[in-house]
Amino acid sequence: MKVQLSKINVGNYKIRDSIDEDHVKEIAASFEKDGQWDPIIIRTSEDRGTYDLVAGEHRLCAAKTLGWSEIEATVRDDIDDSEADFLALKTNMYRKEMLSTEEGKAIKTYMERHNMTQKQVAEELRRAVNWVSERLILALDICKDVKDAISSGGITLRQAVIISQIKPNGAPNVPRSWDSQREFLSLLLKDEERKGKKLSDQETRQLLKWFQNDVLYTIGYSGKDFNEFVAILKKAGIEQVVDIRDSGVSTYKPEFSSDVLKNSLASNGIDYIHCKEFGVPYDIRTPYISGDLKHECFSQWYTWSIRKSSGSDRLPGMVKILKS
Repeated sequence: MKVQLSKINVGNYKIRDSIDEDHVKEIAASFEKDGQWDPIIIRTSEDRGTYDLVAGEHRLCAAKTLGWSEIEATVRDDIDDSEADFLALKTNMYRKEMLSTEEGKAIKTYMERHNMTQKQVAEELRRAVNWVSERLILALDICKDVKDAISSGGITLRQAVIISQIKPNGAPNVPRSWDSQREFLSLLLKDEERKGKKLSDQETRQLLKWFQNDVLYTIGYSGKDFNEFVAILKKAGIEQVVDIRDSGVSTYKPEFSSDVLKNSLASNGIDYIHCKEFGVPYDIRTPYISGDLKHECFSQWYTWSIRKSSGSDRLPGMVKILKS
C-alpha cells in the first residue's frame, strides 16, 4: 500500500547512528530508473493515523530526496514490540553492513527492554553467542577495568551491563572519571568472595542500589530488644546492616551476636555483613557511650574520614551502619 511520507515517524525502531548519504543517493538513482520494487516496513503507531518506521530508513530518505509524497510500505501490525525491534535490526544487518557499535547498542537496548539473555538474542539473530558478546562489550559505557574483568571471567556480561549504569564523573577520557565503576567492581568482587558465589543479576542490581545510596544511618542496640531493633530498621527503610563492632560478640545480649544477628535479620529481609575495619575510634565511642556525643557524631566522623582519605565527600556505598 502507498503511505504518505508525512505520516511516517522515524525513531522508535531507529538502529543506525547516522545515515549513509552515498547509499541514499544510490537508492534514489535506482528509484528513478526502476521504481520502488521493495516496500519499507511500518507499524501503526499509538497515535492513530500515523506509522512507526520499522525498516527502510535509507529508502525513506531516498524518497524524500526525490520529493515523493508517498512510498510503498508493508504494515506489520501482526508482530509485537520485541519482534518489531529484531526485525528492524535484522533488515539493517542484512541490507547494508552496520557498524559493530551500532549493532551492540541495539542489542543492549533489546536486552534491557525485553529482559533477554545473550543466548536469546543470538538465537533471534541466528548468530553465535560470542558474536553477540563482542558487540555488546563495544556498546557498553564501561572502563577498561570492567572490560578486563569480563575477559577474565571475573564478572558476567550481564553484570557489566548493570555496571554501565554508573556513568563516568566527567569526560570518559579523564583518568579518574571512571573511579565510581572501579569502586563498584571492587565491591562486587569482594561481595562475591564473601558469599562464595556469583551474584545473580537481581543481587547485582541490589548491590548497585546500595552502592549509589549515600545516606548514613547509624543505630545502636543498647536499651532495645531484637524486635524493637528490627522495627526501627524497617521504618527507616534499611535493607542492609554493616556491623562495625570489633568482635561482633555480645555476651549480655546474645541475640545481637554476629552469627545469630545475621540469620535473624535475613529472616526479616535485611542483609548483614560484619566489617570491623569501619569501626569508629575509641576516642569517639567513649564520649558517645557517656552521653556527651549524639548519634550524629558517627555521620560527622565518617564524612570527615572519607573526605580526608579520598578528597571527596561521596560516601562509598553500603554505609548504613549498625553501631553498638
